[in-house]
Amino acid sequence: MIAPMLIVEHHSEFGSWTTARRRVAPPLHAFVREIMGSRSELPAPVRERHVPTPTVALIINFGAPHRLIERADAGVGAWVVGLQRGHWQSEAAGVREFMAASLTPIGAHMVLRQRMDELADRSVELDDIDPHFARELAGRVGRARDWEDRFDALEAVLAERLADQALPALAAHAFHRVTTADGSLASLAEDLGCSHRHLVAQFHECVGLAPKMVARLTRLSQALAAIDRAARGGQPEGKPYLETRFARPHRGAIAWADLAATCGYYDQSHFIRDFRAFTGWSPGELQAAARNSL
Repeated sequence: MIAPMLIVEHHSEFGSWTTARRRVAPPLHAFVREIMGSRSELPAPVRERHVPTPTVALIINFGAPHRLIERADAGVGAWVVGLQRGHWQSEAAGVREFMAASLTPIGAHMVLRQRMDELADRSVELDDIDPHFARELAGRVGRARDWEDRFDALEAVLAERLADQALPALAAHAFHRVTTADGSLASLAEDLGCSHRHLVAQFHECVGLAPKMVARLTRLSQALAAIDRAARGGQPEGKPYLETRFARPHRGAIAWADLAATCGYYDQSHFIRDFRAFTGWSPGELQAAARNSL
């Protein structure tokens, strides 16, 4: 049975947004974290801040180009955002319509048939990676009549790309360990029966970044998710933009020390240092900036 689609609408002085989400089909669960569709009408440019996550984004654009600030590239058709070690900003204006699939790095490696370290800290047009795949994806998803059909088409294309690829077992097992609480990095190579050098090489090829950096990105994502849950107070997730995600008033104060410990940080200072390094703000500064932006 296909999961029901969740459509959420937003309206503010910045413009209007519609986001579409549904649970990823079970055969893709190991490789695709989320698929989201968005349509917005923005009468004036809106700046968006994005933070790194342990996922690779595949974007299919149907509307106005996405302009990246402080980078030369802009998204027009379909493109891939590899694992990033820092935040970046983009500017949105006009009528935008796109889909974004959040892939695990292992899933992206198999779908793209590409070394992932060549995509790290980059946003790359899909046509530059695989022109045939870019045309197939644009054609099949572009012909879809509505969000439901678009989700079906994208999932079908991803499933086909994954079906004839062998899973890089060592890298997949190591990535799972690094992004869960199943073991420490210190014993990871020994537990997997390989050298530390070989493990790091596998991470660069199949994931894009070293294990320690992926572990840091995982902790950050867990912290952001906890902050967002507190901000939403049980309401559905809406606009996928960092600077507005945390603008809602919190239902209660966040215990930062408890959150840091839950997400695997040594202490609250460690949490704040990593948060600032990846987002450019402390947790409190991010929330204050978000409130002031509305």
